[in-house]
Amino acid sequence: MQAARYARRVEVAASAGVHPSSVNRLLQDEVDEPLPDHLMGLAQALDLRASDLFLLAGLPIPGELPSVDAMLRAEYGLSEQGLAEAKRVVAAIAASERKKASSRESRHGNTQPGSEDQE
Repeated sequence: MQAARYARRVEVAASAGVHPSSVNRLLQDEVDEPLPDHLMGLAQALDLRASDLFLLAGLPIPGELPSVDAMLRAEYGLSEQGLAEAKRVVAAIAASERKKASSRESRHGNTQPGSEDQE
């Protein structure tokens, strides 16, 4: 049982980009101020919200947005296959939006919003 726990910690550490000894020290509450990068990596590896880990560690929550993958996993419980499909759909929507914007620019002489003369 202990070997399985250790193997899981090594797996999580590798996925998070953190040394296994860092994971052990965090789990044993031996780290006064965990490194933000470690918490971000662990949150992603464990499908947790980074803000939760920052709060538990008593650190200020970073202002950056979570990755789309993390948000989709957290909000919708998507698998890797589901994430890949969602990315394909989003890419198709983005391509359609770019095509529409390009078409509008061509029809209107490439004027940028806000660049018209204001009188």
